[in-house]
Amino acid sequence: MAPEPRLIPLARAHLLREFPNLSNAQWRITSPFDRAYNCFAWAAGECQRRWEPGIDYWPRGVSVDLTMECFLQAFATLGYHPCESVSYEIGFQKVAIYSESFMGEELPTHMARQDLFGRGWLSKLGDLEDIRHRNLSDLDGDQYGRVTKILRRSVLKAVTLRTKALLIKSN
Repeated sequence: MAPEPRLIPLARAHLLREFPNLSNAQWRITSPFDRAYNCFAWAAGECQRRWEPGIDYWPRGVSVDLTMECFLQAFATLGYHPCESVSYEIGFQKVAIYSESFMGEELPTHMARQDLFGRGWLSKLGDLEDIRHRNLSDLDGDQYGRVTKILRRSVLKAVTLRTKALLIKSN
């Protein structure tokens, strides 16, 4: 599935309808829509496959339930651990988990990854475009709920895992 570019004004208008908080926010489209990956994969640093428990790729050994605990375990395989602050910290990479409450449990609906240089957050909006948005609250609402968890890992851990994956792939 190749990315499918749309005219930027049409894409922006569609995204503003879907995510009304963007109308008062600083944001920009960073890539065309692409069905090959989703927001969970994007947060994990992948754009070649989708991440979805029980449906698409999911880390080996992690339960395939659509629960917050399973997402925490899945991202722990990438070196992420819960933290309190959404603020940019030099030397760390952060992801945010949006969720909605259902029968007393928080169910993940979306994930965003913090820009490595602290210029905001990067989100893959379903099968639509990727965007860079300044604040996590820019996507709060009916589509994704709200941010309920922040995770972080060291940039060194991210580089180590990426290098290891590239070495395995080349063999």
